[in-house]
Amino acid sequence: MEDIVTTIVASGIVASPVATGGNLINDESKHWTADCHKNKILKIVNPNGSQLVGVIDHNGENTLLVHTAWTSPIVAGANYYILASSNIGQALRDVLGGGADINAANPLEVHDPKVGSLISYEGTTTADGAALGASLICAGLAAEADFDGCIAIITSGAYSGQPRDIDGTTLAGTVTPNRNFGGVIVAGTSFVIAAITTTPAEVAALTALVNALMTDIGDASAATLGSILAILGDPAQSFLAMIGYEGALSLANKLTAARAGYLDELDFDLQDALSTIQTDLDNPDQYKADIAALALEATLGTHDTDIKNLLAIIAGAVGLTTFGQETVAPMDVNGTTWKDLLDKSVIIVFTKLCGFNVAKAGGWAGNPKIRIVDGAGTKIFPHQDEYEDTVDFTVGEQVIFNIPVEVPIADGYKFQFRSTNAADGAGETLALTSLDIVEVG
Repeated sequence: MEDIVTTIVASGIVASPVATGGNLINDESKHWTADCHKNKILKIVNPNGSQLVGVIDHNGENTLLVHTAWTSPIVAGANYYILASSNIGQALRDVLGGGADINAANPLEVHDPKVGSLISYEGTTTADGAALGASLICAGLAAEADFDGCIAIITSGAYSGQPRDIDGTTLAGTVTPNRNFGGVIVAGTSFVIAAITTTPAEVAALTALVNALMTDIGDASAATLGSILAILGDPAQSFLAMIGYEGALSLANKLTAARAGYLDELDFDLQDALSTIQTDLDNPDQYKADIAALALEATLGTHDTDIKNLLAIIAGAVGLTTFGQETVAPMDVNGTTWKDLLDKSVIIVFTKLCGFNVAKAGGWAGNPKIRIVDGAGTKIFPHQDEYEDTVDFTVGEQVIFNIPVEVPIADGYKFQFRSTNAADGAGETLALTSLDIVEVG
């Protein structure tokens, strides 16, 4: 068969970018006669080397309209060529076979209608993706719907055939796979996005995790949320509730079980202390004090090693190292500025402040006001500016914080006071009769 010659009858540079799905290009430098290029072949060569071919349906003075929409974007600056084939055979090769005969080695790309309905997008990457195959980049995606959750399949290049779930929005022109492709997806790589979402692998992984959790915490035979709550307790409860009555009741049960194993070794004083804790469960301040006494026993007592270890476990069960009270002798009130009644700017363990009690003396013109600040002077209690006597607390009565004030080691704290009346001063005093402290560590 005689050689077929394809002639370039015109060429130029695309002036404006064209998104996937468009079918019009323009070149402001041209002045063509209408439809002078109708039915000729238009070949586009992007700067990255990717190529597109179409049949011209119509041309204006400086525009070319092809019959079929472009399957990938065209960038401004791309070269274009208008080809006049000497016969229809070469035209078909250019359009359908990329310039070569259709055969087993160069098959005609078709989609079964059933399969085609699953393809949401076909494109070609416009830049190299992230290292290790962590993304692919296609600028045309910015003009499409969000394909988060669908499947991206590489259809050319070194990793052709690799599918990955899309994990994140594609509206910025980037596809992020749920796990990396086999390597960097370079510019000019073709791919498709299928309208399929899969979850079996994720569900299987989650099921395995839940089963492992149930095995660790017991009763894996009932792997339901209800059984987890029954074993671990309801996380919807407040932290205060968990360390309050419910936490104390759980501790008492543990104490009872522990006491059964060590009954022969416990002296009567220790047995009485355990009974006291159970009796005081409805009084948070008192049962914490009872536990503090046990912690002291663990350190100073004369019991044998097993008993001391048990006492240490009991104290540790509530995260308690020391429970005590700070007190400060009376100081003159100042009616204008905050005064440090207690300065603990330097502490060596994580501390919780649980409550306080103050006493005043002298001819106060105003009411005492208190607050707690960190070592740098930043207020950490209360939520409002200050606590005022007769409004927020009563002098001489124990105040118990609903939520302990937590003080990191690096911050420290100061207990400050002043009067509501600037006339107060020498002779009007305030004493800190107790500041409830729990030191954890």
